[in-house]
Amino acid sequence: MKLVNENNLESLKGFNYVRMFLGGYKGNIQFGTYMELFRSGIIDPKPTYQRPYTYDDELGTYTGNTWQKNLISNFLRGDVIPPLSLRQVNDKPIDFQDYNQQYIELYIQELLDGGHRTRTFFNFYQGLLTVPKGFTLEINGKSYDLGEKSWVEFPPVVKDHLSKTLVFDIDVYTTLTDTLAGEKFRTLNNLHVMTDPQWRNSYRKQISYSCRQLGSFDSSEFEIFTKRENGVNKLLYLSSKVSHTGRVTDEIVSVLSIRIKENFLSNIEPDKYPSLVPSKTKIDDVYENDLHEKKGESGSYHINGKIMKRVKLILSVMNRIIVNNSNDKRFKKINTLWTKSSLVKLGLMLNDWIEKYGHFSIELMDEELFFNKLTSYLLTTVKELSMVENCRYEVVNGELKIVHKKTMKSERSKYRFQGVWKTGININDYEWLKGVIEIDMKKNLSNWGIVILDSQRRFTTKQRQQVEDRDGCVCNHDGCDVTENLQVDHIKPWSKGGKTHIDNGQLLCSDHNLEKTDTMDDEQLVDLSTDDLQGLIIKGKIELGKVMEIQEIKKQRGIE
Repeated sequence: MKLVNENNLESLKGFNYVRMFLGGYKGNIQFGTYMELFRSGIIDPKPTYQRPYTYDDELGTYTGNTWQKNLISNFLRGDVIPPLSLRQVNDKPIDFQDYNQQYIELYIQELLDGGHRTRTFFNFYQGLLTVPKGFTLEINGKSYDLGEKSWVEFPPVVKDHLSKTLVFDIDVYTTLTDTLAGEKFRTLNNLHVMTDPQWRNSYRKQISYSCRQLGSFDSSEFEIFTKRENGVNKLLYLSSKVSHTGRVTDEIVSVLSIRIKENFLSNIEPDKYPSLVPSKTKIDDVYENDLHEKKGESGSYHINGKIMKRVKLILSVMNRIIVNNSNDKRFKKINTLWTKSSLVKLGLMLNDWIEKYGHFSIELMDEELFFNKLTSYLLTTVKELSMVENCRYEVVNGELKIVHKKTMKSERSKYRFQGVWKTGININDYEWLKGVIEIDMKKNLSNWGIVILDSQRRFTTKQRQQVEDRDGCVCNHDGCDVTENLQVDHIKPWSKGGKTHIDNGQLLCSDHNLEKTDTMDDEQLVDLSTDDLQGLIIKGKIELGKVMEIQEIKKQRGIE
């Protein structure tokens, strides 16, 4: 809103207190000062309970949709917009230099309501969004043609004038606990018709934080949940029904977390047909009763706990399978098959295979080979490969057998692999799909990109001593008599299924170990020290870019 009397500018501060209300106060704040507060982080743009901001502001060709342009232009002309609601979260004020170069005392704030408006204004302020074509402003009797310009393109005199004469009305809540803040957020956002995942996310619990960090469009590290199609507000790699705006991606993480934690697949009676997705009541109960996100104690769903680390590994593998094969010519044919239910089923399968084949075997699986085999089933037209409706399945002597039939009055339908993969969400759907895949895996697991790796990655000190006692402290390479800086090397590479056992160990000097570089994969390079990697660069056996990749892998795994 615009100040009615511009003569008050000399007395106007960056923030002006207006009046108290129960539990807080009303005020107004200059546009320029508010934008700088947002830039500085004094205003937290996305506390855990906030809905994700999903516009394409950061795309180079995007300058704003109709709602954004109208919001910006109406505000610049002085129209009233609803107050922005903030929550004060610290007790001691900090000094902040406002747009008028004056120091004012302010408290750290969280956005309760007005997050999308604030981000839209800020992205306009940064130069990412523009006003509509033909937009003009009259300032002190002079007209300025500002059409299709961003804030950074406005003349300095215009920016200075607007920064001081435009103000936001704000409501600041000073006594809200985290629980009350969540309740206030839900009250203020009732008009937005929040989805169940959005509603749950407003509870500041460890599961809320973890699922947002791993699955949310605005926080996740996984491209399947964050990368959108250019000019289209949908995720690039997944079905259009996987809505990032409604936090469906968060819920996928929630479902996997809850089901893995309760070991769901091992506790189902043979005549029952439960859904892989817990009931709304069940999920709500987990969220409401979980530990607070800031509690010192680590609960079952803490981001650094065993369950969420397992879920993160599963998501990482799924992300590789989908993203790294997105250029395959067959990907467009199966793009719509990456649904909420198919991601849940694949996630639970990967969890089972981690238990069966080991952590490393799945983490380091060849995603291209896996994709090839899976796609061959998704695109098959073999009629015989069909699931009978409402039947429980089990692999018996290498064949997929029906072990229970649910009572039905009508004739049982049959469904092909693709349909069950896309929409099936019950235990029988999962059993049939997994059974089909595992029967094929039994023939040749490596065709699916999985090599069973020793759970022990490196030789122990005791094993090294055993190899030294057996072979003597000398390099095992023919003709080499070096006895210093020896390394215990896997004769058959660990990444190819070689055991970390003394029978598969040999002593090599640094030079002869590095000679194997041409045949080394990333996992073998990870075993090398920083000095060894630098030595490879000097010898011209490896590029700097590859070393940087290896160092990043080491950093992620906490090595060196």
